[in-house]
Amino acid sequence: MDNLVILKGNDVFTNSWVIAEGTGNSHRAIKSIVDKYSDDFKEFGKLSYHSKWFENEKQKKIFSDNSKGVSREKTKIEVILLNEPQATLLITYLRNTEQVRRFKKNLVFEFYRMRDFIREKQTPAWQESRQTGITTRKKETDAIKRLCEYATAQGSKHPERLYTAYTKLANKAAGITNRTTATNLQLSVLTVAESIIAQTIDAGIEENKPYKEIYQDCKRKLAVLQGVGK
Repeated sequence: MDNLVILKGNDVFTNSWVIAEGTGNSHRAIKSIVDKYSDDFKEFGKLSYHSKWFENEKQKKIFSDNSKGVSREKTKIEVILLNEPQATLLITYLRNTEQVRRFKKNLVFEFYRMRDFIREKQTPAWQESRQTGITTRKKETDAIKRLCEYATAQGSKHPERLYTAYTKLANKAAGITNRTTATNLQLSVLTVAESIIAQTIDAGIEENKPYKEIYQDCKRKLAVLQGVGK
């Protein structure tokens, strides 16, 4: 499932696709409710429509109740962006099944969590951690650049993939998927993780280790940080 709630500027939103998937309804059904009661939803803000690409399997499950004749290619679907009051109104229009009830609780929790994050983001402590993280990230990417050249000399055919691999490794250690919505604690853990990666890469190159072994060294060292940022 997509992230339940996303941050846009200083406000939080979900969309019709997320609600369809979370409640077990087709996207067509969810969209028809919004269209039918559009005046109700517009009382709480503008309804924004945008296109989103989906793989065929997701389309079969949610977009339409009738999946016959669906091509294997990606499908572009128009989804509706919903602010918190609009999303709350929409789920009150759905039949209260066990799945819908669970989703309602999860959605409310995520809206509250993101509201807390918006407040935290305004604090000097968060902004300082973010700035420190940017500096550390630069040192890490410089180390990865050196590693790419080193890996190429060892026969790597796609050294550029190391940027993604090490970014995912650091993010996992901090317990995040998106740096822009990381808490102050998660940013602090991320800074430590990226410092460890940069130092381990440089030490591994100095010791002439195989580039794949350097990755495993980083992975082992970062294991101690797992769960700290949660």
